[in-house]
Amino acid sequence: MTASSLPGAVDGATLERPESPRPAARRMRRLEPWLWFGVVHALLALVAPLAGTGDVTLVYQHWFDGWAHGGRLVGIQTDWVYPVLALIPIIGAGALPGAYLVGWLVLVIALDAVAYHWIARRDPSAARWWLFLLLALGPVSVGRLDSIAAPLVLLGGIVLIRRPRTAAVLLTVASWVKVWPAVAVLAASVSGPRRRWILLTAAITSAAVVGADVALGGGAHVLSFLTQQAGRGLEFEAPVTLIWLWLGAFGAAHVRTAFDRRLLDVEVIGDGTRQAALATTVLMAALVAAVVVLAVVIARRHPGSAARMFAPLLLALTLVLIVTNKVGSPQYVTWLGPPVVLGLIADRPRFARLAACVLAVAVLTQAAAYTAFLGLGVGTLVMLTVRNAGYVILLVWSVALIAGRPSPNARPIRSPGRTPSAR
Repeated sequence: MTASSLPGAVDGATLERPESPRPAARRMRRLEPWLWFGVVHALLALVAPLAGTGDVTLVYQHWFDGWAHGGRLVGIQTDWVYPVLALIPIIGAGALPGAYLVGWLVLVIALDAVAYHWIARRDPSAARWWLFLLLALGPVSVGRLDSIAAPLVLLGGIVLIRRPRTAAVLLTVASWVKVWPAVAVLAASVSGPRRRWILLTAAITSAAVVGADVALGGGAHVLSFLTQQAGRGLEFEAPVTLIWLWLGAFGAAHVRTAFDRRLLDVEVIGDGTRQAALATTVLMAALVAAVVVLAVVIARRHPGSAARMFAPLLLALTLVLIVTNKVGSPQYVTWLGPPVVLGLIADRPRFARLAACVLAVAVLTQAAAYTAFLGLGVGTLVMLTVRNAGYVILLVWSVALIAGRPSPNARPIRSPGRTPSAR
């Protein structure tokens, strides 16, 4: 038998089967999400030194440098506006080599990468939406303590079903960085599995944080972040402040703005603003209670819906905090990222249009924040009005999601793993 007569041979030359494109295509599919991640975070990092990161370079770095050069450590040796675990990223950024802003961005991007990895494994399109949100909001999305808390909330939501105790730790730690993730602990205790364990784990984690603070000598200041915020007035971007901003635009003489050097924000002062600031706090508590009661009633009437309720409940509670807040900082939009991402993973048909509206709110927020530096003109007021109306619409929408039925394809969010665990 000649070589040319062998199977697969022609004219003495063996035909080589071309390499299948499937392995290369699979590699590209695995690489594509990280190309998106790299491009978005590179853009944000490039723009960050120009705008949106003043809190990092002027405030966080000031706190770190003061302590590093022998001064008192905020939160431990003095009262502070933030919970004590916010010191970890603030000190961590300064401990890294290079400029402080570079260290901060390294920490934020690293946390984002961990959260993004888990999101992309569950739903690559939801992961892309999160990147679009960061881009729509601009460098503010990586230039605040909220940039540390948001990925922790995302991770907690993803592991909630399989590892409720781990989720409780993540969400509680996030709450000791910024206060707003506390509503995620509340939402998990209503809709998550092993609810008593979630509450117990959250209590133990908080006790550990307080104990460590006391051991370091900060016991007298551990809850100062609550009292520091108590007496503040209406910040100019808060939804309720629009009443006085428009009055001022139409010539009301009693309306003026003032910079609060202690809290580092611009407040609006006018007839009734102090009373309105107090009323917003009462309204916030009442609406949080009302939303939780609604969720409990729905969960008891439809027990199977509880596991699917975490994302809409977290979204509604987060929007209550935003709509009734005395402050309306641009970074508050990042609070909406975790519940919307989790909603897209669990029930895309009901969250898709809402997610698009959140992106529009982010774009308006970035535009209003930067035009505000040029003066509170009518254009800025219009953008703030539309943005704040968007918050209210989203709040009503999220409450409707709690009360409504999940879509037929809705499913609880399960982190990749073999078996459920109580960890």
